[in-house]
Amino acid sequence: MYGRAQNYRKLWDASVGFMRARHADGSWLEPFHPFAWGGPYCEGGPWQSSWAIQHDPAGLMGLLGGEEALAAKLDEMLTTPPVFKIGGYSQEIHEITEMAVADFGQYAHSNQPVHHVLFLYAAANRMDRLQFETRRILEEYYSEKLLPGDEDNGEMTAWYVFASLGFYPFCPGRAEYVLCSPLFKRATIQLPSGKTFTVTSEGNGRYVKSVKLNGVEHESSLISHDQIAAGGTLHFELHSEPTRSDLTFEQRPSSHSKYG
Repeated sequence: MYGRAQNYRKLWDASVGFMRARHADGSWLEPFHPFAWGGPYCEGGPWQSSWAIQHDPAGLMGLLGGEEALAAKLDEMLTTPPVFKIGGYSQEIHEITEMAVADFGQYAHSNQPVHHVLFLYAAANRMDRLQFETRRILEEYYSEKLLPGDEDNGEMTAWYVFASLGFYPFCPGRAEYVLCSPLFKRATIQLPSGKTFTVTSEGNGRYVKSVKLNGVEHESSLISHDQIAAGGTLHFELHSEPTRSDLTFEQRPSSHSKYG
């Protein structure tokens, strides 16, 4: 199982800096264009589809060249103009139009493939970039009358709910969440056990100065599902400028899988 989980490496083409398709004989599918949607990519292109390695962020980071290279690639995604080629589609699909209209670089939050991508900043030890960009999405993409894209299976509002609480389920199947910057001063989750888990924040700004779980300083950029399910409080102190980068992204193995 672990070996199959590493098969993504076979799709990495260092010469273009993206995941791309191969033929059965191992040769690359041609032609390649970084802005071409469709074909081997579903409702996206290389920029939107090369990040789906939630189970092994360290492995993806290694392919890119390390923490700084991962952060730089994410920055490039956000600053590259939202240009596109129709590629494998017969016409411009609405997901393409939504990315172009939003003008948020190649980060197409209007569709599912990129919803975890900003949280890769945590793996690169750039919590400041994670905090800034997730808050930017919350504040600029969503309103009382507008969703930024398809509400397929409720994922668009689910992203908003998690990110606004200050934590997000980065990797499916792993019972833990990556911390970000909460939007509200106070929010209470009613748990099935009858207990509550309350998230509070103080201060202004998008950057996290400190985090306390049940009154104790929390040094990890992750919080487990068990910690939330047990009930209690999670408190954020926010600041207008980055104040710390020492929240650690612990790439912990589990009994069923492990990170590379």
